[in-house]
Amino acid sequence: MHTIQLDHPTEQALNHVATRQGLSPDTIIKNALLDYLAEEQAITKADNAYKNYLDGKESIHDFDDVVKELGLDD
Repeated sequence: MHTIQLDHPTEQALNHVATRQGLSPDTIIKNALLDYLAEEQAITKADNAYKNYLDGKESIHDFDDVVKELGLDD
């Protein structure tokens, strides 16, 4: 369990959003944190893929070529 302290304006804004969305402030914070963690995970994955590309460990494929190869260009 973690505890955070918010300044008054931030707490008011959080409560306003929570009320408007019909959710608890805890749910708003949890959802925001989950979104942030998912974004960080995606950034890390993209950074690793780009590094692998630069190191010659991964290749890229042209979208139009993939469409043709899969027979989706009809």
